[in-house]
Amino acid sequence: MFEEGNLSVHLLSKEDIFLFKGITERDLDLEDMASLAESGINWNTIVTECLQQSKNSGTIWEAALYERMVDLREKYGIRSPFEKRLRAIAEGKMTDRRLITIIERGSNTVKGISAEIGFSETLVRRELMRLVREGRLKADTTTRPRRFSLNP
Repeated sequence: MFEEGNLSVHLLSKEDIFLFKGITERDLDLEDMASLAESGINWNTIVTECLQQSKNSGTIWEAALYERMVDLREKYGIRSPFEKRLRAIAEGKMTDRRLITIIERGSNTVKGISAEIGFSETLVRRELMRLVREGRLKADTTTRPRRFSLNP
């Protein structure tokens, strides 16, 4: 917006402000989010930036933003077109984090992980194999049961 010498002034977009307010728990921020949404915002830009910030920071921003979107819908009747997508992404990332934490603590078989996490063995096996395909885990297929470990 303005530059002179060592001074540089930039403006945030409505979408950036919405996202920043969407990861807080302050009541007035929810009111601001409603005003921004009603003024017209680009929902795709918000999701794209949320995913990028989450990737850069290692924090699951999608979970916080999803919770605020639920609050926004319940309090102001504003529905975002990405609420379900955010929920799915957040749940997936939180499940991945839980699985990896359990493996770091020493459980390394489908049965052991399933017992610790409280998910069915079928779900645990599917998620572990997805993490193997993504290169985040490795599976020792020479043992029965298979043993999983972090991929260095």
